[in-house]
Amino acid sequence: MSRAKLPIHNLNKKIVKMMRRLVVPALGALILLAAPCALEAQMRVSAAADVATNSRYVWRGITRRNDWVLQPDLAVGTTWPRSSLAIGGWANFEVSEADPEGTEVGLGQPFGEMNLWAQFEYLAGPFGIGVGYMRYFVDEGAAADVGTTVFNTTELYLDTRYRVGGLEPRATLWVDVDDVEGAYFEASVAYRLPVIPIAVPSLYLKMLYGFSWGQAVSEDDPEQGAYFGENGLTHIDFSAETQIYLPVPIGPLKRLYAVPALHFQVNKDDATQRVSRDPDDAGRGSFWWFGVALSWYK
Repeated sequence: MSRAKLPIHNLNKKIVKMMRRLVVPALGALILLAAPCALEAQMRVSAAADVATNSRYVWRGITRRNDWVLQPDLAVGTTWPRSSLAIGGWANFEVSEADPEGTEVGLGQPFGEMNLWAQFEYLAGPFGIGVGYMRYFVDEGAAADVGTTVFNTTELYLDTRYRVGGLEPRATLWVDVDDVEGAYFEASVAYRLPVIPIAVPSLYLKMLYGFSWGQAVSEDDPEQGAYFGENGLTHIDFSAETQIYLPVPIGPLKRLYAVPALHFQVNKDDATQRVSRDPDDAGRGSFWWFGVALSWYK
């Protein structure tokens, strides 16, 4: 007699519940670990801001806008010798309006998305671990077909990284606890090459793998919210990024950098392969995109 199989959507829900039980206690544990740091030294207020212009808006391998975008980001927080707590906001502006009758992918209006986040990070030598909260605000009335359904949803995430020499392996897990549910996981490794001290401190070469679990189209309920076509590997991203110091002798602007980045993405999932509304681009196996950001911190 064969054993009955557990439906995949039930299995996904069990895994999501287990992930919720892991992420929330991790937040409490990290706060307890950081408490001695706050007592040892006076906390320092920090701030950071940047504005990026990119040739396309790519979210976890999925093209959400296949033309130029402007993406400002602002964060404030406090730091201790071994930990930090920060909150921030990010927004996406479409430089050119998407034509609903054309091949462009986009929301169809200049401003349609804003994200708010909060993160606590603890450092133990070369090892760093952080837990955070992410809330998405998307203008659903203006949402267009961008290869995935756009949701206002909430995520919790767990981020770990380790620095050894010029290498930095990193793993991040996002768990959707609101609209879509399921989880998304990224594993990456970056290699830092020294270039020119002070002016161009380093060149970062990075390789990233994205994976979906429980965020694919459900066979039992195709109307259920989903980001990807299937569970498993979604895409691979190869990138090169550097920081260029800008000598601006104006008070706080002395810590101003230009951060150019170049990406080459190899697509595996159907959602990451859809890069425009042109039928000829429905199965694009790879593409390039690039951008540059002005970054400031205090």
